[in-house]
Amino acid sequence: MSAPMAANESSRLPGQQRGGPAGGFVADLVSGPSYGITQIPSNKEKRINVHFRIPFMTKWGQSIVVTGTGALLGNMNYAKGVALKCHHEKDALVWEALVCLPWQHYYKYRYAVVSYEDGQQVIEKEELLEHTLLLHEGLSHGDVVEVMDTWCDRSYPGSILSTSAFTKVIRQHKQIKSGGEAPQQQPAVGEAVVRFQVMDWMLEDGQVVSVTGSIPQLGMWQQDQMLLLTETDTPCWEGEIRVPYSTFAFTYKYAVNTRSQAASAAAAQAATAGRRVRQPSGSPASPTPAPPAAAVNGPAVLNGQLGRLGITANGPVSSSSSIMPAGAAALGPGRPGPGSGIPQEAAAGSPAAYVAAMPPSPPQQQQQSGPGGITAIMRNATSTLLEIGEPRVCSLPLAGAASMGAPAVVVRHDGFVRRDRLWRGAGLALPVFSARTFQSVGNGEFLDLLPVVDLADTSGMRLIQVLPVNDTCVYNMWWDSYPYSSLSVHALHPQYIALRAALDDLPGISMPADIAAEIEEARVKLDGPVVNYEATMATKLRLARRIFEAAGHKSLQTQEYREWFVASESWLVPYAAFCFLRDLFGTAEHWNWGVMATPTQELLERLTSPEQEWHNNIWCCYWLQYQLHRQLKQVSEYAASRRVVLKGDLPIGVDKRSVDTWMEPHLFRMDKSTGSPPDFFDPNGQNWGFPTYNWEAMEEDGYAWWKRRLGHLSQYFHAYRIDHILGFCRIWEIPGNCATGLLGYFRPSIPLTVKELESRGMTGADTLTRLTEPYVTKALLNKLFGPQLAAEVAARYFIEGEGPGGFRFRPEYFSEKALWDLKARPNSPDWLLEEVAITRKGLLTLRQNLLIIRDPDNPERLYPRFALTSSTSYKELPDAGWKAALSQLHDDYFYR
Repeated sequence: MSAPMAANESSRLPGQQRGGPAGGFVADLVSGPSYGITQIPSNKEKRINVHFRIPFMTKWGQSIVVTGTGALLGNMNYAKGVALKCHHEKDALVWEALVCLPWQHYYKYRYAVVSYEDGQQVIEKEELLEHTLLLHEGLSHGDVVEVMDTWCDRSYPGSILSTSAFTKVIRQHKQIKSGGEAPQQQPAVGEAVVRFQVMDWMLEDGQVVSVTGSIPQLGMWQQDQMLLLTETDTPCWEGEIRVPYSTFAFTYKYAVNTRSQAASAAAAQAATAGRRVRQPSGSPASPTPAPPAAAVNGPAVLNGQLGRLGITANGPVSSSSSIMPAGAAALGPGRPGPGSGIPQEAAAGSPAAYVAAMPPSPPQQQQQSGPGGITAIMRNATSTLLEIGEPRVCSLPLAGAASMGAPAVVVRHDGFVRRDRLWRGAGLALPVFSARTFQSVGNGEFLDLLPVVDLADTSGMRLIQVLPVNDTCVYNMWWDSYPYSSLSVHALHPQYIALRAALDDLPGISMPADIAAEIEEARVKLDGPVVNYEATMATKLRLARRIFEAAGHKSLQTQEYREWFVASESWLVPYAAFCFLRDLFGTAEHWNWGVMATPTQELLERLTSPEQEWHNNIWCCYWLQYQLHRQLKQVSEYAASRRVVLKGDLPIGVDKRSVDTWMEPHLFRMDKSTGSPPDFFDPNGQNWGFPTYNWEAMEEDGYAWWKRRLGHLSQYFHAYRIDHILGFCRIWEIPGNCATGLLGYFRPSIPLTVKELESRGMTGADTLTRLTEPYVTKALLNKLFGPQLAAEVAARYFIEGEGPGGFRFRPEYFSEKALWDLKARPNSPDWLLEEVAITRKGLLTLRQNLLIIRDPDNPERLYPRFALTSSTSYKELPDAGWKAALSQLHDDYFYR
């Protein structure tokens, strides 16, 4: 226990200073229950006791940490932050800590959910919102500031309106404010300053947030006597009142007011004039002018000065205009005292008495459903939208057996205004190649999205979503029309260039007449009912080269191009070099490029040097990407000007034959593929052929590759869909020698172990062989191929007398890929083609006939094969105990 404090004014106990009901507060602070409390120092420096409280339902093993500015809060480092402790308050789990902080104007802080593994802190969930706690100048040494926070993160649906798609596009008309300050009250004897803070991203111009409640300072639920809040930092609204301790607890709600133009001007004056400020005897001077004393605690809020808060345009509303919410909830801890607006006989009674004691809504009040699903009261072209749900309760703190009363300031960080209808909008989704116009050559082009934007805006749609637009020219054939197999995560696909506009960046230079005629001829020829991908690509690349050589090369001398090249050089140069080598070798399989399979800076400089005879190929590649950039950027900016979001699509993977895997192979698991497990549509699963990510390597440089990729896309798209986003958490990884997706497993995941199998009774020298190798018997061969073909298959593809069923695949036929590649010779007769197809299908079935998959990187890690109970290997297990154990392990891994 700390030494007794000196008996002077600066060291009085909080309960003594404020005349509050909890005189034993410091006894609890120093020696009472453990709440993560830091003791008050005995020196004369002014220190404030901040009591952090936040309701949050954690899981077993989790806890909450608060960190903020200053050493005592850990300097925004969770590892050095303050650990909170919890207790139950009815159905809520409340986390709290009392921290003694040196007085300063403000502190910033945030919360995180953490756990501990081997003594190391693991951050499991971080609150995205950074709170600001303002400390009043009138606080005395030892005063208590009660902070009741609400956990806020992006999981709240309304938070989506804080994204750039809304702030910069859809709601760009709404002004963003920052750095504002709400007028401050100062603490006084026998009273607490209550500071309200709430957020709302859905406000339109002319709308403000106010608070009303069951006490005179909040207008006794009267529509015309609410407390107008100040917009400090969009979307935060704040305001303060002083409340006698005897008035706690009280109920309140937030409201959204839409006012006339005249009322809006009055409110703007109020923002600088101050509101509800008084100077009680002996209290510190207020920084804002004080209204008449009669307006301090009475119902006349801003009466006369603000036109009754601007709730009407033609004079004050009668004080009987109540908007008290019907069915208000019973109060929480504490009972209201005199001045709360609730009779004392009700305060002493049952919860139902609270509801009965609330001021009734007058019968003449006209109500209708308003925006956001909030009850709207319309008067003189002005509406008040009251938030839904039970009234909020502000009470003095009571935590377990410890009284946390007599705070000088009570801060209510209440999260978001409660709406039951959030923003709604409509949009359309289409591939760019489908947006064909009468000017398109072969397929839809970037500039063809301009009329689509007009269509969306005219019809009230606010979003256009397209499929991926990255270059996919891996094979130089129709396979490349698949938009999710990226050759480069930065380069744009040449098929989307609008050739007609390829010289628009050169003022005074028009398209040569002969090339313009060829473009028109190609447009007519390729204007078929479906896209002819190969013909379109060949035509566009040929004509693009002609345009470049005729006049397009002049773009390379412009200042705009030079700036773009500097910003894009890190990906553009490797891309151009890769395309050149792909065409030179006739394949994008860079591992077959000999010494050029491992790129170096020297190699890139040599390949792209202007001194090389092929330098025009390189420069044309640069120019083509520049034109694609210009055209897509034009669409993006035009869509934003029409308040239409352009939403892109980001594939989860990249092709193995890509610039990215060539330049940074250490970021990928090149000997693995990604896909999806079997489902109703495909019992063999899917094998997409993309390498999985080496997340450990990516983590070492702070995921720089992902940041570059996302940052690049943000030039064009205001939002983007991430294809197969589950892959960021876990991916279906398939060994590289597989052709289907059946023999995959989740990564990361918790594998099985040999000890786990042994604990389930699966023991014996040949156990792992029986479980992990394909089970092939003579009976199975006869069933799949017939007696005659079975003998030939057994002799050619198997070693007889080995393996768990008597046959083991020969090494050269052990992989799925080797079996998948079995083909008949060209010009073979139909009977032979059919026989080879039957053989290939049967052999793949046998190769997949196993129960446990070994991890190729670590044979000690075992995974159950998907749907193992349907396999012949499982059905022919002689031990029923093994069957039951394997079935349970399978279901635990995949479904539990």
